[in-house]
Amino acid sequence: MKRLSIALIAISITSVSQATIITYSGLGFTDGQALGGIGTNASAAGVGYDQGNGWTPNIAVTTETRNLNGSLAYPNLAFWNQNYGDLTGVGYAVINGTAARVILTADSGSLVRLNSFDLAGYFQTDLNASILRVTDGNGAVLYTPASSLVLGAGGTHS
Repeated sequence: MKRLSIALIAISITSVSQATIITYSGLGFTDGQALGGIGTNASAAGVGYDQGNGWTPNIAVTTETRNLNGSLAYPNLAFWNQNYGDLTGVGYAVINGTAARVILTADSGSLVRLNSFDLAGYFQTDLNASILRVTDGNGAVLYTPASSLVLGAGGTHS
C-alpha cells in the first residue's frame, strides 16, 4: 500500500522571487519507476517541471525514501501515474512504512524558499500522515501542519 505522495513542489530563490514547479508530468514513466533529481538547476523548459515566476538554476533537487528513524531506505522516490486523490504524476516513498523526502539545496550565495507542495492519499483515500514537516538544512522544523490529515477521497488533495 502506497501512503502519501508529493506531487507539485514550487521552489524559489528568495532574493529574486523566481520559481520552478516540479510536476513529474510528461516523463513517460511507468508506475513504480524510480524518480531522480527532476527540476535540478532548472534554467529552461524541461520534462517533469514547469516555469513558475522564473527559473531556479541555483537550486538542486534530491529525492529519497527514509526509514522513520532517519536512515536511508532507498536513494529515490518512485513515480505513480494516478489514484493519489486528484493528482497525477506523483512521487511517493518506495517502501511501505517509510517517509518521502525532497531536499532542495541552494548553491553558495543563494537561498531556497518552498512556496507550496501538494499531498494526497493513495487510492483516493484520506490518510493520516505519521510524519509531515518542512525543515531547514540543520533539521530545525520550520513547518508542521495543524492536522495530520492528508486528503485524497473524492478526487481531492491537500
